[in-house]
Amino acid sequence: MLVAAAVAAAAQPASRTATTLEALAQHPLFFHGRTIVVRGTVEQPASGIVSLRADDSTRPVFVLQRDRGVPDGLVELRGQFWDLGRLTPDDPHLAGFDIEALLQRVNDGRWPAHNQVLIVIASASGAAERLPPGLRAIALEPSRYEGQRVTVIGRFRGANLYGDLPQSPGRSRWDFVIQSADAALWVTGQRPRGRDFNFDSFTRLDTGRSLEVTGVVRAERGLVWIEATKVTLSSGSAPAAIAEAPVRVVGAPPQVAFSLPVDDEADVSPTVKVRIQFTRDMEAESFRDRVRVTYVHANATSTPPVATTVYRRDNRVAEITFQAPLDHFSTVKIELLDGITASDGARLAPWAMEFSVGG
Repeated sequence: MLVAAAVAAAAQPASRTATTLEALAQHPLFFHGRTIVVRGTVEQPASGIVSLRADDSTRPVFVLQRDRGVPDGLVELRGQFWDLGRLTPDDPHLAGFDIEALLQRVNDGRWPAHNQVLIVIASASGAAERLPPGLRAIALEPSRYEGQRVTVIGRFRGANLYGDLPQSPGRSRWDFVIQSADAALWVTGQRPRGRDFNFDSFTRLDTGRSLEVTGVVRAERGLVWIEATKVTLSSGSAPAAIAEAPVRVVGAPPQVAFSLPVDDEADVSPTVKVRIQFTRDMEAESFRDRVRVTYVHANATSTPPVATTVYRRDNRVAEITFQAPLDHFSTVKIELLDGITASDGARLAPWAMEFSVGG
């Protein structure tokens, strides 16, 4: 039978995301591959390795640019963010950049592990002008507003239903997100309800409507939120998300790196969970209806195993979980059908493996 692929992480939106260097350092997997806008101070040593920092205590994010350079001082920079360790040396996004020089400077020439070397491939940069108070200003420079009482207008986005932010600050089950243009913030302390409105944070029915939120700005571990004292409907409207399609570069076709159990393995437990790891980041949604599990040599009345597939982006593994123990002494076949792709659209060749269940 065909098995639906459950998505472990929300599909990445195509909109631009205003964020901070601390958020990139704390949540690199969430931002990996996204188009971001960030502010920081440029460091351009004689080595030519350009980096961006918020202050001396934050990790640097290294800046790669194809054409023009990045100005000195405090800048606002836009580009695609990557956790270099999650890419491979031949990734097409890195073509034309001297990655060897960067690694010699920052990691003794070794290819980094996950979360070790963070980069932005810059598409635009300029001096960071002082922003008027508002949701975007808080999202880009929360340190200016932390502890202060503010009032902002934003579009209701439910309990992060659109994947605007990495995770909730976890202050209550009623925490919700508001968004304006390329910026989003969490709201805690108040439920999204009041005179003439009562929004449901767990469905998209009310999303897009504008709220006015008053409260105190808080920040911790790369998360920024407003501890609200008042939430009302807004007569004005916040700008919609800024759509900006990332540069689509298709790399080499992904391959299966290994599986557990391995192909033709015998005496496998009836309660096994199958794990298949890939050489590249995969598109979670592409697994939907493209994973087939069957019993080999089964008769016409045999019922195929019922299973669910979940793709876990952090380690590039598809996990297949069976709803009931497998039949003893049976042979099980797992097939990955045509249409499964890497995150950049490169297609995985159809693949199959078999294993035998023990008694």
